[in-house]
Amino acid sequence: MGGKNPFLGIAYVVVGGLCIVLGVVFTVAHLVKPRHVFPLILEQISTLTRFKKIGRSYLSFMEQ
Repeated sequence: MGGKNPFLGIAYVVVGGLCIVLGVVFTVAHLVKPRHVFPLILEQISTLTRFKKIGRSYLSFMEQ
């Protein structure tokens, strides 16, 4: 069916294992010290809306 070179199979196993290890590490890091991103997003949105209060929208996605 295929060649006798096992490189591709080994590469798939190594990359898959690395993904699993990094997934576990990032999950543990998130559980130990979670980042509360939602308040930061709300702060950024309120900062962006200040431009609209001037009377002219400087951001194209905020135009109506």
